[in-house]
Amino acid sequence: MNLPVANVGTALPFYLEKMGFSVAGQTDEPVKKAVLERDGVQFAIAENGGDPEQDGCAFHTDDIEGLRNEFTANGYNVGEIKAESR
Repeated sequence: MNLPVANVGTALPFYLEKMGFSVAGQTDEPVKKAVLERDGVQFAIAENGGDPEQDGCAFHTDDIEGLRNEFTANGYNVGEIKAESR
């Protein structure tokens, strides 16, 4: 998945500092992107011309309250969480 962002360099601190991802790789060709990883999950943020306001993704967890507490401790106000059951 290549989640569109306006600027990879500007978006990276949010994913690293607030959400606890690490950079698994980066490239400038064919578009600038960074592959992010956490807990065995990888996705990329990319300057691919997509609309960041219209595109998104979901994360699945077995400990929603623990994740909310971690994000809050990192200074990220999560807001409403929409829980889905599998």
